[in-house]
Amino acid sequence: MKSHSQDPYVAFLNKFSFDIITQIFSYLNQRDCLNCMKVCRTWYNDIPQYTAENWRTLRISSQEVIHGLINQRLLRCLGNHVKNVILITMNQDKVYTILQILQKSGCHGIESLEFFSCSVNPTIKDQIKFSYLLGKVASFKLTHLKMIRMNWSFVLLSILVACPHLTHFTFSPNYRHDGDAEDIELAEATQFDLREKVLERLVYLNIEAKIPSLDYQVQDIIKKCPNLRYYIGTAAGQPGALESLRRKAISLGYLMKWCPKLVYYVGDCTYYYNYHPQKNEFLLPSSTSTTTNDNSDDIYLQQYPFYHLALCDHDNYDENIGYLNKYQDTLTHIKLVGYPNHDEDSPSSYSYISVLNRIQTPHLRILHIEHVDFDLNSSISLLNTCHATIQEIYLGAITKITGNTIQYLDKSMIQRLKILPRLCTLTLNHIQLTEPDETTSMMLLERLPSLENLNIQEKSSLILSVQAVSLIKDHIKELKLKDPHYPANQIIPPETIDTLVSSGTLLETLEFNLKNVPYQLLFSVARLPALKSLNVYWIESSLLWNRSKNHKEEEREHEKNLLQFIHLLLRRCSPHQDCSTTSSSSLTVVHNKHSNAIPSTIQQPPSNIERLILYCVPSLSFDMLDALGDLPCLNQLVLAINRGSSLCRISTTCTTVTSTDATFDNAVSPKEYQNEMMNIDLQGLMSLLRKSRRLKSLTFVGAQSSGARTPSEIIKAFYYKQEWIHDPLRQYNITFMWINKNVLFSVEDIVIKKC
Repeated sequence: MKSHSQDPYVAFLNKFSFDIITQIFSYLNQRDCLNCMKVCRTWYNDIPQYTAENWRTLRISSQEVIHGLINQRLLRCLGNHVKNVILITMNQDKVYTILQILQKSGCHGIESLEFFSCSVNPTIKDQIKFSYLLGKVASFKLTHLKMIRMNWSFVLLSILVACPHLTHFTFSPNYRHDGDAEDIELAEATQFDLREKVLERLVYLNIEAKIPSLDYQVQDIIKKCPNLRYYIGTAAGQPGALESLRRKAISLGYLMKWCPKLVYYVGDCTYYYNYHPQKNEFLLPSSTSTTTNDNSDDIYLQQYPFYHLALCDHDNYDENIGYLNKYQDTLTHIKLVGYPNHDEDSPSSYSYISVLNRIQTPHLRILHIEHVDFDLNSSISLLNTCHATIQEIYLGAITKITGNTIQYLDKSMIQRLKILPRLCTLTLNHIQLTEPDETTSMMLLERLPSLENLNIQEKSSLILSVQAVSLIKDHIKELKLKDPHYPANQIIPPETIDTLVSSGTLLETLEFNLKNVPYQLLFSVARLPALKSLNVYWIESSLLWNRSKNHKEEEREHEKNLLQFIHLLLRRCSPHQDCSTTSSSSLTVVHNKHSNAIPSTIQQPPSNIERLILYCVPSLSFDMLDALGDLPCLNQLVLAINRGSSLCRISTTCTTVTSTDATFDNAVSPKEYQNEMMNIDLQGLMSLLRKSRRLKSLTFVGAQSSGARTPSEIIKAFYYKQEWIHDPLRQYNITFMWINKNVLFSVEDIVIKKC
């Protein structure tokens, strides 16, 4: 490596102050910093001191180890400034190697360490070695440890003891059925010398105890955590799981016996698959001291009372009722979740009607009731006791395997409900208005003056007319309508969206899972000024179910309308202008005299949409995919192709290549791409990937091909043929989630992710 310290383009490190150079390098990512160190010996020696902030978080995957990215340049950038480390998809040898590198590189300031999808052999020898190497890294400042999607055979107590400063621990293993006698024996043998250890600093424990060995370990760990405040556990299974696959969570009474400072308890079975409690750590009181020499438990409980209670309906019912009564004055979060009833003749669940009518919760902020026995009258009684503080409500009726139970909300109940001035989020599931008309909907919305997120799920009717939406237009940010039983025009007509557009709404997230969403509604949606996430199912679904003799003409009209919708997102035309000939560089907005929007003769920027999910779209032409590539902020795109379409082959101008150009079986004979891919234009796909600088994930649901090769194989062959793919910053990983292959054709769900 030569020195170019006299080169004026290189010697700027000697001309500016340390702070200015540090600010310049702060705009580079970690790989850019490593590439800069290749310039000359001076930069190789000096850049690490200017890029310390760039390396506060170190993320290493097995691919980086395999491809030799763990090199001397990277090692020079490590040190005491590294605070967070994430290891992804590594086997035992790679885990050991990285832990040793962190130790030898002087990374003594690591505060957070996460293992994601890593493995360690289930032997006592390997367990001891892993705990030893982990202890070397964790012995200085490590306070947060996460082990996500790991193998089951870990002795958790030995890991916790190896981390003397640990305050937060999360363990979320891969699913496995019962039959863990060997794991229990391993835990007993390894933990024999740890019986007297006390984990005084541990305040946060999140363990998914779904098998006997983990139940055994969690109970032992809890006995050693006198200062534990936050416990997140899960029962084995989820709503809808068979009784034989469920297991009760650690009871709240058992925890209170050993952990008197507990303020946060999660014992329901839903958190591990659709909820991320660590994102809500802002709720935790900021306190690093865990000793109890200066303050008694009584004083502590007065300062930090029990406030978060999430229960499973079938687990310890009598005990749960007692704790609801005991902590009603301090609770800010109540979540009651049950299992769907598998036996229609048996009682639906234990009843919470009387306790909801009885308790007073003046500080309640979040109420979540799902699959338990309650009624709307008791819920309204509870909400009236916390009307000044409630911020989020989820109400879901009991779901049975043989059918659904619907709760009916009538006008008299709404009149009983007090105004909820701070309510931001409302979700209704199987909660139906007895009179689903405009007047009843307005009565409900009038009591929610600060509503930002409205989620209407299955069989929950709420008519959003122009007059109704006028009550929430100034503060609504998220609107999700998910009931395919109702036509979209009946629930939310286009005039409603036009009202939101003209009001300058802040609506950012919109989801339609309604029957037959018309393009006229989508044309209005495309004009929403702040829209960032759009999810639409059943676009013109009548074309899918009611195919006429002119279905090919209908599909062409379908394609034309979808292209116009995309151009509207790009602000290239008005809802009543034909976009089929609109130039991709033209951004002039044409005012529609029938619209409520403010007329504009100036150019407007394209939509800021980041997440776009469209179902029931026609075959994807070049113009569609090319136009999608012009959305400047798009990072996630899902297109579900209408499998009821005629699937006419899309012609492309690509050349014929052999299968040796791709990364799959080279015995497949050469074919022309346009004769194989039936509903995705490959040139358009490549144009989309080239132009979308922020795109991270692209999914095609229902991609179809003819012949021997599957759609993903064809895309790979065509993809790797492109010259631009050799740029290492533009590589994508192509996989498939589902495939149906026969002699005549193949159908796949394809995922293309940026590496």
